Amino acid sequence: MKTVLVIEEELQTRNVILKCLTFEGFQAYGASKGNEGIQLAQEHHPDLVVWDIMMPDMDGYSVLSTLRNAEATAAIPLIFLTAKVTMADLRRGMELGADDYLTKPFTVEQFLSANTTRLSRHEAINAAARSPQNPDFQDSGTDTQPLEASNSNTIFPDCPKLASVFQFIERHYQDAINLGDVAQAAGYSPAYLTN
Repeated sequence: MKTVLVIEEELQTRNVILKCLTFEGFQAYGASKGNEGIQLAQEHHPDLVVWDIMMPDMDGYSVLSTLRNAEATAAIPLIFLTAKVTMADLRRGMELGADDYLTKPFTVEQFLSANTTRLSRHEAINAAARSPQNPDFQDSGTDTQPLEASNSNTIFPDCPKLASVFQFIERHYQDAINLGDVAQAAGYSPAYLTN
């Protein structure tokens, strides 16, 4: 059973999300504050964390940074919820390592679709990491190999312009990497890579 942690200050929204997740067969945990959510993430190692940017004790960006910088929670897929829809806010979250975002208000279908997509993607990458045909995933040292064109044994699309990006991500998926790391390895600026 997949576990999802929801960090949301607003009680009614949190309860609706938790009930939807439970109904869909997930084990769901809820927290109303960032510090409480971080503690639950460290205790339960959920398969996915969904959190709000606006919280009373610490903002969602601090929660995101804390989870991404802790070894036990660095690889957990993270989806942030926001009513703040400026591009700067969204970019900040993505640059800190969010995997996806949903803008409020959102539908139950949008929420469940985002969860399913993130969990499926995470599972596919983990399966590829365990694959004996893909030795790049076994590399846990620093990246000293040149970035080459992607091979046919990858989950990423065949796109020569982005091959170096995909290879870096494949080699370092289980590491705490961010947009800046990927951009630097591929020889792009983070803004250019995002575009």
